Amino acid sequence: MSTSEVLEAARGAGLHITVDGADLVLRSSGPPPSAVLDLLRAHKAEIIAEITAPSIASQGAAEAVGDWRDWYEQRVVIRQFDRRYTRDEAGRTPGTE
Repeated sequence: MSTSEVLEAARGAGLHITVDGADLVLRSSGPPPSAVLDLLRAHKAEIIAEITAPSIASQGAAEAVGDWRDWYEQRVVIRQFDRRYTRDEAGRTPGTE
């Protein structure tokens, strides 16, 4: 059984799983089935690795923020030198000078 299948079985049993260091933290409204707990024990290391791995979406978001920051810095430098603004003036929103 794959790690994603184990996690899906745990979610299907009503478990919410988080990681605290090297431990899995399980929250549930009732007692989980012993078969699901056995699966979680057998795949603990893989589950921790999957849960704690940065997702592609969050990496993409971080890259997008970096791209916007780079674009903004370029605009500030252009305004600073083309219009001879100070750095603070160039960083302000256009039209608010």
